[in-house]
Amino acid sequence: MRWKGNYSERDVNNWTPSLKEALHYDPQSARNFDNGVFWIDMDSLYRFYDVAYLNWSPALFKYTYCTHDSWHAGVGPVKDLYFIGDNPQYNLTLKSGDSTVWVLLTRHITDKNDFANNNEYIALLVYKNNGEKVYMPFDPPPYIDGVRINSPHYLCKITPKPQEPCSRYTLAISQYEKSTTINYTIRVYSTGAFQLKKLLNPYKYKEMEKNGKWTADTAGGCANNRDTYHKNPEKNGKWTADTAGGCANNRDTYHKNPVYQFTITGANDADNQLLIDLKGPKDYAIGIDLTTVSVVNQNSANYFKRQSSGAFKSGFTVLQLRSVPAGTYNIIPSTFNAHQLGPFFLTETSDVLNRCLAIISGQPSATAAPDIEAKRVEYMARAHTLLDGLTKKETKPANEVSDSEERSQLLRAECLMREALDEDREDNREEALELYTQAITLCIQARNQTKDDSLKNKLTALATSALDRAEVLKQPQTGSPSKSSNTTDCDLNTGVNDLKLSPKSVVPVGQSSTGINSGQSLSPQHVISGQSAYTREEIQVLRTTSLINGREYVPFLNVDLKERFSYPMPFSDRDGLLVLAPKQKNQFQRWARLEELTREPAVIADAVDCFAIKQTIVSDCSFVASLAVSALYEKRFNKRLITTIIYPQRRDGRPVYNPCGKYMIKFNLNGVSRKILIDDRLPVDRFGQLLCSYSSNRNEFWVSLLEKAYMKVMGGYDFPGSNSNIDLHSLTGWIPERLSIHGHESEKERTFKMLCERHAKGDVLIT
Repeated sequence: MRWKGNYSERDVNNWTPSLKEALHYDPQSARNFDNGVFWIDMDSLYRFYDVAYLNWSPALFKYTYCTHDSWHAGVGPVKDLYFIGDNPQYNLTLKSGDSTVWVLLTRHITDKNDFANNNEYIALLVYKNNGEKVYMPFDPPPYIDGVRINSPHYLCKITPKPQEPCSRYTLAISQYEKSTTINYTIRVYSTGAFQLKKLLNPYKYKEMEKNGKWTADTAGGCANNRDTYHKNPEKNGKWTADTAGGCANNRDTYHKNPVYQFTITGANDADNQLLIDLKGPKDYAIGIDLTTVSVVNQNSANYFKRQSSGAFKSGFTVLQLRSVPAGTYNIIPSTFNAHQLGPFFLTETSDVLNRCLAIISGQPSATAAPDIEAKRVEYMARAHTLLDGLTKKETKPANEVSDSEERSQLLRAECLMREALDEDREDNREEALELYTQAITLCIQARNQTKDDSLKNKLTALATSALDRAEVLKQPQTGSPSKSSNTTDCDLNTGVNDLKLSPKSVVPVGQSSTGINSGQSLSPQHVISGQSAYTREEIQVLRTTSLINGREYVPFLNVDLKERFSYPMPFSDRDGLLVLAPKQKNQFQRWARLEELTREPAVIADAVDCFAIKQTIVSDCSFVASLAVSALYEKRFNKRLITTIIYPQRRDGRPVYNPCGKYMIKFNLNGVSRKILIDDRLPVDRFGQLLCSYSSNRNEFWVSLLEKAYMKVMGGYDFPGSNSNIDLHSLTGWIPERLSIHGHESEKERTFKMLCERHAKGDVLIT
């Protein structure tokens, strides 16, 4: 399909001689090429299109940092409309008030059908609350309320005004109807120094979760309902006819509300933090009152008689307190109106150990406090006795654990590791490297076979330690060999059982793994903020999401630059041949190697040319468009962008033809650059014509090889479809942005000028 509107090839009115000369464009000759490249005016763009896809150069920002993490399916509610306390949250601190900060949230995709079948729309919510944890999504209201889109990438732009005092923000990941565990990457780009830190739950102990119900006896309402407020729900957790007392405005019923009693034992007020959340029917306005029964120190500056959750809120509310004096307190959950029956869920968490949680049927009097305190001491003593008894129970002897084949493989791997350490200590590099390699192979085999998570962790730790040392041995020696100079992250005198996976023993998050391809590599002034190594949790996330559409694509490491490409026989991909699309199957004859298609094959004959790209019957328009845009950038700015991701290469970084048929492609997938291995077999019809995208220069195959690698990741040539924003990010690592092009006329004009200026400088790719 070709554009037939204004400024198309057949538009004779708008194409003036001066315009054709300025753009170096000949509409007449362009009619002969159906390559998907055309000119369009901005008015037509606004009229016929909804969004523009932008991919920005990471080189625009001096500082960058990324972190990889996961959000378990069972953590937090399915919908985060009322509570986001369980959502992953981060403190973003800006060191300079005039910094421009972009935060890219990437959800890791492992199945090509994810976009077609799921409803997992992701976004980032930004709060200006001094970087503290947020529990209710609209209290306070978000500074930036993210628009949830069904895409693996979400870009949030934070541009604080210089006069704004706030330099700390809270970033909360939000997802609509979460149903599966989400693995994600957060990557921050900034013009000024910053710090990103995950906000952990400040409460070490979750003391109480109560399923309750407001019944006819306990629906007392808020504290104004004085006659029913004392009616609190029993353990059935229900506001009943006798306990639905309502809020304090309902003076006659407030005393009927349910009461839960607990004790805080922390001696230091500053250490005592408390969070209480209440969930109820969404059509009820609900609230929490906290009253003091007794305190250890009556003169405490933090003493209070009553605290409340504030304005009654629909379906959910929280009460958060800091510096709570040690003592005994009552929690009173209520609806705003009396006699509102129904269930509720009450949770109380604290960073100090609470004791003696009890449900009492009425409001206790002051004289009852000593009896309650005596009971509390009695219960605490009983609890300590039970805990002591549990710790004295004998554990099952280790020799009673079943000895499986995988455990035998672990033992053999440990033997190999010990021998490797011995050889390494004697500076026998080749022998040690061979033993490390054998140990790694054995660990991987056992890890893939076992279902025991504990055993998997041991095998992974052992394999990682062996891999770290093997990579050191692969590096060329500088100076004379010396045992003392052979430093490693695991001490050579350390026993195998003592080897541990620490952040400093893993590959740094450097230029080869940030997702920024070397076409826009980090300059000497580009700063990696935060720690420079993966944590154990990040390694697990990257390992889990290496399995994409049933095949494993590991992160691209510096050691991969030494990948072996020479073999005595033509290389064949161990993953087999790619699945063909239905249209390909109808015309398919055979798989042909490059040497069978031309006498002098090359990856790139001269220079990449976007006008030479030809798409056939594979439905990957977005990827072909991404190739064209990237190739045009290379030609226009004389900077390598996509040619640097094809291996093998010459010393100058130019990809070369490999007669052995093996190629390695580096794509940015699931948060990092990843390694994709392919052979050079391409599908052809009975006339010897390629059934995949190709270059009109029949001697070069960079288009076909890049397409084959991307189709392999996507599960085969039967590509379900994508968009150029996603595909360009995979090719280049440039920052993806989805820009809505609808708005006021003044906004359209400003957007057009901005895009023209940035595009002319080579700062952005536009599709």
